[in-house]
Amino acid sequence: MYCKKKAPRPWTLTDPKLRELDLLVKRLSNLEQAMRRECCRLEDPWLPTSVQQSIRASIASHQEHVASILRTIEERLADMPEQRAMIRALVREPGVGERTAIRALCHFEWGVAKFESAQQAAAAVGLNPVLQQSGQHCGKTKISKHGPAGLRADIYMAAVSASSWNPVVRTFYEGLQSRGLPKAAGIMACARKLI
Repeated sequence: MYCKKKAPRPWTLTDPKLRELDLLVKRLSNLEQAMRRECCRLEDPWLPTSVQQSIRASIASHQEHVASILRTIEERLADMPEQRAMIRALVREPGVGERTAIRALCHFEWGVAKFESAQQAAAAVGLNPVLQQSGQHCGKTKISKHGPAGLRADIYMAAVSASSWNPVVRTFYEGLQSRGLPKAAGIMACARKLI
């Protein structure tokens, strides 16, 4: 009945090349997190030498894997000149890095044609505002958090950077601040603006 009324677009399988790129970037983030944890462990002044050697070997292994994944990403993108051009265009926007651009484009399947509005694109990442309410209780407005948490975190960090370095986003952010919007809510609004 719902499909007859709304006639939703049929789901299509993600391009395997996009999926591989997305998973490579996620794997890169996981390895870098693991390396940071190991580096923090080395700061313990009471570690025995044997444990320090083990941690250093683990860090070296992670660095090799990171270098290997970066090479693989570059090889895949070399075979995709159109997508490479899209990434370059996004990276020219102050605040957006190459990995964030790759993850966003993979999530949007290298185009936003499937969205009818910017609000739909923001909702696909989970940055759309949702009012927390139940019955007569009307709570705060929060973001929905539907969608990939890693991509949302990347875009949030890009928004933090863009609110300082991107002239368009900075003007938008300062306007929100002058109207009394809390800083975190202003950054979320900037993240939606980037999307």
